[in-house]
Amino acid sequence: MAYVSAAMLVEELREFTVDRWIGEPPDVAALRRFTLPPMGNLPCVLYCNFDLFWAGEQLQVVRQAALDGDLRLPELCSVTAMLLERTATRTAKWEMPETVQLLRRAASILAEWRPDTSREYAVVIEHLLMALNRIQAAVDAIIPWNDLDGAVRLRPQS
Repeated sequence: MAYVSAAMLVEELREFTVDRWIGEPPDVAALRRFTLPPMGNLPCVLYCNFDLFWAGEQLQVVRQAALDGDLRLPELCSVTAMLLERTATRTAKWEMPETVQLLRRAASILAEWRPDTSREYAVVIEHLLMALNRIQAAVDAIIPWNDLDGAVRLRPQS
């Protein structure tokens, strides 16, 4: 059953990525309108961007740890599931239901999955990276970085 679940997860990740490859993903379109008083929209978008960026960084670390043989695969799967669940909890604050559902689905499968090889694990993580990076890149693209950099000065040292 674990192999079926991992294969199903890869297929779900592929579909998620393909369905959101062209145009703005629905979660990102909704994020454009999302606000949390008193901070408004921009801080929500910035935090969401960072949450998804950091998830990608963590996934790269666990992927490389598997390929380098630094940690055993059962522990890597468990740790990855916990990292994904934490990312889902953070991302849920920004009301990104499709992305949160994908993260939670991946976490539940990885918590139980025991791959035979580090390469098998890496392939699943690579598909997860592509799916999350698609959303993160779309979030990053709506941030007016140049405008912010030109308009905002850091507070002076006190």
